[in-house]
Amino acid sequence: MDYVTAQLLIDPERGLDEHEEILATGRIDSMSLMRLVGFISEEFLITIPNEDLVVENFRSVDAIDAYLSRYGGD
Repeated sequence: MDYVTAQLLIDPERGLDEHEEILATGRIDSMSLMRLVGFISEEFLITIPNEDLVVENFRSVDAIDAYLSRYGGD
């Protein structure tokens, strides 16, 4: 959440709610989404397969958390 807010949001001063749809609302753009995928890969030492690069997995901070929980089996 901190990374998304500090590094990716188009308007970071507005803050971010973990349930907010960051893609559909335009809070981040497509380039920022790719930066987010790179950050997640580096931070969690994982490779995100192409078939997992779908809106459902990255639509909000909650969705990312759920994806990582499924990915890691937690």
